[in-house]
Amino acid sequence: MAGVELIPPEGEREWVLDALRGLVEACGHEHLVCTPVVLPSADCFPDRWSPDARGVRRLALRILRYAGLGELDVEVAMFDDDRADHPRLAPGVVHRQDHEGAAAWFAGIVDGTCHFGAATSLLDDPGGVTAALAHESAHAFRHARGLEMEARDLEECLTDLSTIYLGMGVLTANASLRHRSWAIGREGNSLGGHAWSTQHLGYLSPQTMCFALAVFERVRERGAGERRAIVDALETNQAGFFKAARRWLEREFPDVAALRGRLGLPEPAGWPKPVGLQELLATPLDERVADEGDDDLDTDPSMLVASVDRDWNVEGEAWRVPYESATAFGSAGLFLTVAAAMVMFSTEYPWLGVVAFVAGAVVTRRFSRRFVRYECSTCNGLVRLEDERCALCGGKLVGTLARAEDRLELPEP
Repeated sequence: MAGVELIPPEGEREWVLDALRGLVEACGHEHLVCTPVVLPSADCFPDRWSPDARGVRRLALRILRYAGLGELDVEVAMFDDDRADHPRLAPGVVHRQDHEGAAAWFAGIVDGTCHFGAATSLLDDPGGVTAALAHESAHAFRHARGLEMEARDLEECLTDLSTIYLGMGVLTANASLRHRSWAIGREGNSLGGHAWSTQHLGYLSPQTMCFALAVFERVRERGAGERRAIVDALETNQAGFFKAARRWLEREFPDVAALRGRLGLPEPAGWPKPVGLQELLATPLDERVADEGDDDLDTDPSMLVASVDRDWNVEGEAWRVPYESATAFGSAGLFLTVAAAMVMFSTEYPWLGVVAFVAGAVVTRRFSRRFVRYECSTCNGLVRLEDERCALCGGKLVGTLARAEDRLELPEP
């Protein structure tokens, strides 16, 4: 397969930065820098899930709270994939024809109630319905703030970007490109093999979404903990795009203050206190969704998960992807090498300085290589050179890549 660009081209990068600045100017910086990152996990979605309109409504209420629209109620209209309208839309709700073929839609806000539609096919895909509602809730946010654009394609792209601003970028970045494979014909069947599927949701490319997500994480500067949580929650390719974007941002904006200035953000000293996840979860949603028969619903929050499925590569192939984890060691070794060489140069045997420098560089380089860590190309799980299979996803390790970037040039299973 042809090489894949890890970050979007310059024009798209500039558009992302300009559009994020526009959101900050129109809506303030508080939500961007203070909101918790919404991850596809039971921690962020502890509510009961049922594969029906009640489950979708409950999920929509939770997502609206993350979008800062927790005062709104929700009404959900379910539709079959070939029919995106619904006869029971409330008076005053506008249903546009451009909803046709959509996985979900936002129809408007009437009397404090937000009206959504969702395809019945999404009920078997919790990750898909979560991402779709995150996108539609961003539509509701833009509608409530008077930000909607007349040009439909531009509005959809800005809505994707608004999910980043609202802290829900991991959900929508994952949905921008999803690969899945699974074994077929394995049980008592003479035929065997793998099925493979690729699904795209949203309007921006996964590279652009992950670049915007990297900007979001970089300007907040919450530390390695938040960054690692984002990487761990992203799909495999998206994790690679995010890391590449993060490296580009560190190179182009070594001083994070310059990036904050590019987005029109004030200095952190003027930021409000971050909003904790528990603060947003403090008020249960049950009082607002206490429909008859709720007691019979599945109460296991993991049913909702949109967490990354790391099991789908069992019996498939994977590669060891190298990442240098010894930058600090190498820097320290280089410093000591230079210091030792300088001392030698000042003696009566200055040639020893050259020997010390060369020897120190060789030793530092050799030992630095020992600290390279390897990740599975399928699930980002840590693997060792001697491992034959990834312990996390079960993929058979068939080789070791020369560079981390080569992971995106691997052929599809």
